[in-house]
Amino acid sequence: MSEENEIYKADQSFYDNVPWDKVANNKIEKEEYLRLKAKVKTSYVTFLGPPDSLSFYMFKPLSWGEYKVIREKRLDKDTTHEYIINNCVLYPKMDPIDIGELDAGIMLTLVYQILTVSNFVDNKDSVLNMIYQS
Repeated sequence: MSEENEIYKADQSFYDNVPWDKVANNKIEKEEYLRLKAKVKTSYVTFLGPPDSLSFYMFKPLSWGEYKVIREKRLDKDTTHEYIINNCVLYPKMDPIDIGELDAGIMLTLVYQILTVSNFVDNKDSVLNMIYQS
């Protein structure tokens, strides 16, 4: 864990190299990590929050089908963010109450990180404008 908001590819050796004593929230057991990794072809992890209270998140890219649903339903910005979190965050599993209690910066950073690994352009505003356009 070297840089704040850095995205890491969830590979086999990643779990063993994490200093878990520095992670305050959303710690994951190795068996669960390996199960999720085996279930989803490509997954990523990140550590968000202040250095003394880091939270672990594991997520997958947004798929074409999920992107199409957002466009077809013409979801507003907030609902789009929640849809992306609900469909792409693998751990911890999010429900509406959990999402509502997330710090706003954590929510948006997770959304941006998911869009980044989903091969959208780097400019966050451009990415979101592409999704929101009708």
